[in-house]
Amino acid sequence: MAQAYYLDSTQEDIVIVCKDITDYYEAERRQKKELRKALREARAANLAKSEFLSNISHEIRTPMNAIIGMTELSIDDTKEPGTKENLQNIMDSSNYLLSIINDILDMSRIENSKFALKYEWVSPEDVIRPCIEMAIPLMEKKHIHFTYPDIEQVRFFQYYVDPMKSKQMLMNLLNNAAKFTPENGHVDLAISNLKHDENSATDMIMIEDDGCGMSEGFMKKIFSPFAQEKNIYSDKTPGTGLGLTLARQTARAMGGDITVKSKPGAGSKFFVVFPYKYRLKEGIDKKVNIIRMTKRFC
Repeated sequence: MAQAYYLDSTQEDIVIVCKDITDYYEAERRQKKELRKALREARAANLAKSEFLSNISHEIRTPMNAIIGMTELSIDDTKEPGTKENLQNIMDSSNYLLSIINDILDMSRIENSKFALKYEWVSPEDVIRPCIEMAIPLMEKKHIHFTYPDIEQVRFFQYYVDPMKSKQMLMNLLNNAAKFTPENGHVDLAISNLKHDENSATDMIMIEDDGCGMSEGFMKKIFSPFAQEKNIYSDKTPGTGLGLTLARQTARAMGGDITVKSKPGAGSKFFVVFPYKYRLKEGIDKKVNIIRMTKRFC
């Protein structure tokens, strides 16, 4: 390695310094080689982990579905209150375990670049209404005041989306809102159209709660896998920390995104923006009903 510089400010004399850096160069090359090897091994280990989780989750899911099905039949057959309560606890625990298994399967698909959406034409009623109906018991259990859209206003339309993934995304956000909102709190689900043309539109779903909120530090990693902030509610209803990660992956796969605003003690607002194709159902007057796309329905 050679370096040249002037001896002083007169710039009349030049000093040239040569140094043998063979040992340094070889050490750096060995280090880079070891890092590349470690990276290959880490990727191979990560792939093996993902494949193992995927395979074992598939194996567990089959008997879990059987357990849930048999438990549901037993609940319908039994007349003993104590037995019915025990069976219901088994059902709740089994469904919770099954949801964890499904989350792990989805994460393994994302890590292996196998996460894909299955689009089909569906009514928004078939996507949004089931989520609202599943969320209502969660809210009622804690006496939470829950407001949600009037789905009747969009019954004339069909959306081209993945209905299953869309419902999972929405339920993850509603479950979190119910989980971190106190007794007698408020949760608001609102949907508004941001823009549209004759064939496509972009909507925004907002889910707002007046729960415990989140710290600024946790907000930076909220969508990272397994990220969970300790608070007064986290130990009561534990989770995997994958729900928000999967929800954002779904939104981004649809061409949208999820953002959040929150402060400790001041609740949280989640915003889901996503584009989609739409069409009117057959036999509907386009001129009369297209104006509904421009209105916020809540």
